[in-house]
Amino acid sequence: MKTKIKYIVFILFIIVFASCKKPNHYVRVTSDFIDTLTSFTVGPDNYGTITAGVTTGFQHMPEGTWNVYGYDKSSKTTGSGTVSVYGHGTHYWTVKIDDQGNISILPD
Repeated sequence: MKTKIKYIVFILFIIVFASCKKPNHYVRVTSDFIDTLTSFTVGPDNYGTITAGVTTGFQHMPEGTWNVYGYDKSSKTTGSGTVSVYGHGTHYWTVKIDDQGNISILPD
């Protein structure tokens, strides 16, 4: 009987431990803006120069709400805003800047 109780407690411990996955987020940027962006920053990460129609590779991003800034070749701000990345486990996100400079974030 004691062995059965220990087994049940062990299984419950494994279930609780497995459900507490730490957040692990990755973000990439897609640009539909009409000009080349000479700098695009999401929180602590700078994605560098992004030409129209290009999607960058994923970069690791800490969980939180982050400021987003995009600049064109004249150093004019082409888009700005905030995005939030939250959730337990591993998540992939795409930040998109459209042809008008509007910014959105979508889960992949």
